[in-house]
Amino acid sequence: MAAPVLGLRANAGQFSGSIDFRVVGDQYDDDRNDFLLDRGSLFDARAAWRVTKGVELFGAIETGFDEELDTGRTPIRTIGQPRTARAGLNLKF
Repeated sequence: MAAPVLGLRANAGQFSGSIDFRVVGDQYDDDRNDFLLDRGSLFDARAAWRVTKGVELFGAIETGFDEELDTGRTPIRTIGQPRTARAGLNLKF
């Protein structure tokens, strides 16, 4: 079963932004269904400003809720990345 996803993207002149919200339900880490991964949710956002035709400034946040999301349990629990923020400059030639 696919995870529910809600996303919103918008452009207004030189500005653009996006928001994504994903819900992860029950799933197993192994083929025998012994290692159940916890449910969770992810929130990501990005905003950008096009300075010129080939230059864009952006900022983004991933895993905005800073929730520990299981990525493995065979047999040691591993989790996905914590809240991460980044900013940068895109150059398009």
